[in-house]
Amino acid sequence: MAKGTFKRRNSEMKIPVFVSRPNELTPDQDAVMDEFFALLDGFALEPRTLQKQTGPEAFLLDEIRTMISQCAGGLIIGFVQEAATNIDRYNRDPLPHKSYPTPWNHIEAGLLFASHVPLLVWREPSITGGVFDNGVTGEDVHIIGKDFSRHDETTRSIFSNWQAEIRRTCVRA
Repeated sequence: MAKGTFKRRNSEMKIPVFVSRPNELTPDQDAVMDEFFALLDGFALEPRTLQKQTGPEAFLLDEIRTMISQCAGGLIIGFVQEAATNIDRYNRDPLPHKSYPTPWNHIEAGLLFASHVPLLVWREPSITGGVFDNGVTGEDVHIIGKDFSRHDETTRSIFSNWQAEIRRTCVRA
């Protein structure tokens, strides 16, 4: 990690972490995102995320790679962005409804994994596949329940363990 990338907050160093999430959120998802940002702040972690692009998307991966190179951890948040109902052409049993996250979750997770930074992965219950399957990154994937809160003991414990891993990684760097 490059020197000078930490910010002081109340005499505590804030460590930058890359947050992979969609830019377009429902009001409920936006409320959950506020809880994630409060958790990051409470654990002295500074979220870095790519904002919605208004210009050409040329070299977007380069911009993401540069941003990730300045971060000590990665948080992947899988919110439903699209949903589809599968139609059975042969009139057999109905196929299940399928939900999809932003494809950028998978791209950014791959870049973060290749950067060897500690990852934390959360998903809405209907999101599966790729980085959102347990074991893909070597870490558990956590479910965003209806009552997701920064005050929940289990959630705080998960974030505390991730933050400790990030701090250990920073000391070794």
